[in-house]
Amino acid sequence: SDPDATAQLAHYYANIGEPEQARRLVARALKLAPQNMYVCYDAAVTNVTLGEADKALAAIEQAVELGYPVDLLSVDAGLAPLMEIDRFKALLAKRED
Repeated sequence: SDPDATAQLAHYYANIGEPEQARRLVARALKLAPQNMYVCYDAAVTNVTLGEADKALAAIEQAVELGYPVDLLSVDAGLAPLMEIDRFKALLAKRED
């Protein structure tokens, strides 16, 4: 099973209103590739879509720790619902100048 494709499929299911399938697939993707920054990113946007901000924040923090560019976070519409959360603002503050 391809963890990247599984994580992207989870986001698709979240978008079409199938939250249980989305949760199942995102958990599978993270189990298959917990150190893959793109899987963590997809887990974050999936959880944003599902309205699960804490899980989304944990996933995006992990993605950044694994090398996902902080500069992309503030321009990502999929992460927009997190923009006013202090924990997300702190992550944005790590941006390199």
